[in-house]
Amino acid sequence: MASILVVEDYRDSRTVIELILRDAHHQVYSAPDGAAGVQAAAKMRPDVILMDLAMPNMDGWEAARQLKADPSTRGIPIIAFTAQVDPEALELAARAGCVSVLTKPFEIDELLRQIDLWTPHNHAVSA
Repeated sequence: MASILVVEDYRDSRTVIELILRDAHHQVYSAPDGAAGVQAAAKMRPDVILMDLAMPNMDGWEAARQLKADPSTRGIPIIAFTAQVDPEALELAARAGCVSVLTKPFEIDELLRQIDLWTPHNHAVSA
């Protein structure tokens, strides 16, 4: 079981992702925008962050940059979660510190595979 922070501005999307992850026995927290996500990550220190990129108040690119600049959250893997699949958006996600990109709409199996790939217990085994 991993602790996962879902940062997504659309409530319906956030609810669906939370249900999928809880059904897979993960502990799930959520935030409605990048600013709240940065605060939640600093407080909760989740194992993985699933970060939407296009959000109001603070977008996912800036939130990822802030998380990677903070020594207390730098090591948390951030999976970008976006419908923006143009090369520029993907490059910006990588430069902001995201470890991978999950595109919307997503396949449930791919979401769970990405979470499993970046949870600490699996990351430590492969290292």
